[in-house]
Amino acid sequence: MSQSMPAIIPVQVEGKGRDSVQEISVPGKSYKVKADTHKEVGGTDTAPTPAHIALASLSSCMQLIAFMTAKTQGIMLGEFSVTVEGTVVNPAMLAEEQAHKGWENIFIRVRVQTDIAGGSEATKFKDFVALVERKCPMTGFFRAAVPDFCTEWVNETL
Repeated sequence: MSQSMPAIIPVQVEGKGRDSVQEISVPGKSYKVKADTHKEVGGTDTAPTPAHIALASLSSCMQLIAFMTAKTQGIMLGEFSVTVEGTVVNPAMLAEEQAHKGWENIFIRVRVQTDIAGGSEATKFKDFVALVERKCPMTGFFRAAVPDFCTEWVNETL
């Protein structure tokens, strides 16, 4: 870890919207993300749902942590492909007195090109994956919250 890199990073987003659409921004940055929901539950379906955004944060966090970890481990990475699937209870289907239980399951399939010989069963690759999953804050968050959380990593030749 670099000396100039803080150990704890504050994170903040702001959201503004109307009806089912919200625009999320990061203070001090120019980028924005919109969130909406499906037409079947009253949305306009013009942007990803919060559930899609949550899974996207998991996917992108895993790739970013893999990139940072590979740099420190001297591992070369090529293309990184992630598919994240999950099931969550539709909040529109809950009775008013029911509390939302969150995600039921999440499955992640990662295909990454590396210079690690020996394919997906190589000890060096397995150690790399374990370190990435241990360091990724979104993986830790979802693993603690989702009863059926599973990852599968495939090491492809660079």
